[in-house]
Amino acid sequence: MENLISSNKGLDGVPHFFKQDARVQGLPLMSSPLPTLLILVCYYIFVYYGRTIMADRKPLQLKRLIMLYNLGMVIFSLYMAKEFAMAGWLTGYQLGCQPIDYTPRGDRVSTYIRTLLDCCYLKFYDALLNMFGFFQIIFIMKKKFHQLTFLHLFHHGFLPFNWWFGIKFIPGGWGTFHAFINTLVHSVMYMYYFLSAGGPAIQKYLWWKKYITTIQIAQFILVICHTLSTFLFVQDCDYPSLAVKLVLFYNFLFLCLFMDFYIKTYKRKTKPKENDKIVYMNGHGQKVQNGHMENGNAVKVD
Repeated sequence: MENLISSNKGLDGVPHFFKQDARVQGLPLMSSPLPTLLILVCYYIFVYYGRTIMADRKPLQLKRLIMLYNLGMVIFSLYMAKEFAMAGWLTGYQLGCQPIDYTPRGDRVSTYIRTLLDCCYLKFYDALLNMFGFFQIIFIMKKKFHQLTFLHLFHHGFLPFNWWFGIKFIPGGWGTFHAFINTLVHSVMYMYYFLSAGGPAIQKYLWWKKYITTIQIAQFILVICHTLSTFLFVQDCDYPSLAVKLVLFYNFLFLCLFMDFYIKTYKRKTKPKENDKIVYMNGHGQKVQNGHMENGNAVKVD
């Protein structure tokens, strides 16, 4: 199975796999992984010290900023989905085997301005924005520390390096299918966040919250099926099998993590009613799940 999807053993070999795509020369942040690594270190430092700084402060009210950010991410995600579709996935790309188009921008026959390299580069900045953008600042400033889970921190720390690696060596072709699907999922996800930020008057209609995670899980299952079908049914394709194996590995990893999150969040059995008590702090309080108080003014969460 080592060269199952590649008739070109040179392309499939590790030395050739790590040969830089000449088209990325000159692109910001692409000359070395060190700038991306530095951004990642700053991200984790911010998360750690942000909690400390906000520990004795009141959470900030950022409703308008949150809504503006999430609406912007909806628009950006839909734009990227359109670019991936027009640059290949709805204009002739094949699901089973799709080699990388290394044609320089100026020599392309296609009249469409974008290449899959351009689309992947947009996705790289999307990953950076998700990792160290307003989303993390919002969690810290609003003191929603419980949302900074291992899944969240690992997921957003891993993706920028995944995209840097992909753009540097294999920008385009078969491996961009999961990116196309991911942009569609993100557009739905950020639409939910946008509506949820509207407050209780809108939140009561968002009964489909848990289906956001379901959609994300379905995304990983779809990509895994796509990857396995490539291994099983494609016999001759000029695309590195190492890349296919990496896609299969990290999608399976995230499938397990997201399923674990879903089970703990939505499938965990509720405790008996006698344990559901009101705990008061500083003379006032409201009932929350499992009878605990959050910062003295929490609301009920079922």
